[in-house]
Amino acid sequence: MQKRIVFSLGGSLLYKDKTLDVNYIKRFSKFVSKLSKRFAIVVVVGGGTLAREFISVARKFTKNNFLLDIIGIEATRMNAMLLSISIPNAEYIENPLTLEELSNGKIFVTAGLIPGISTDGVAALIAEKLGATFVNLTNVDGLYTADPNKFKNVEIVPKIKAKKLREFLQPSFEPGQHFIIDNFALNIIERSSIRCIIVNGRKFSEILKALTNKRFRGTIVE
Repeated sequence: MQKRIVFSLGGSLLYKDKTLDVNYIKRFSKFVSKLSKRFAIVVVVGGGTLAREFISVARKFTKNNFLLDIIGIEATRMNAMLLSISIPNAEYIENPLTLEELSNGKIFVTAGLIPGISTDGVAALIAEKLGATFVNLTNVDGLYTADPNKFKNVEIVPKIKAKKLREFLQPSFEPGQHFIIDNFALNIIERSSIRCIIVNGRKFSEILKALTNKRFRGTIVE
């Protein structure tokens, strides 16, 4: 049986200067397609710029977070459908929780599912159901000791306990919010002892190192 991987692909990775990054999409598609020969893969895609822009405008008309979440989910679905058609051996699936088995050489691409739960949370649930490794592909190299955009001399945390990671997280979740991982996903990871990797989604060599148990630049959550 192939090793199972669930990628939570941050939607911000698909965009550059608020425009879809076609070059990145091509590179990621080629990378994950090649990777599928060695691993059974599910990719859960976030909303990124598209979700945040629509939610930002929608906030001017409503404070209903349920409706804002629905808008965000639709944005993740558009991103996921686009990504799925860029990968020759991929299939878009609307309800990933129905997945029972992953086919060799087949990639399933999916998106947001339930209001109040981020795509990280969806990815964690899929990883829990399938006994897969959860790989959080983000736009930074991993978990830092402090915000690298605000502080100097910060360092990557190479390994951390899930309980300790909770201290770094924001206490609440709002539609369109951007963070390295959320509390719901962490709860799932912790309760089922899911192997969790946080790595820069643009650095394919580091992703491959992480998946093949080699030393990589990123964070392992235990």
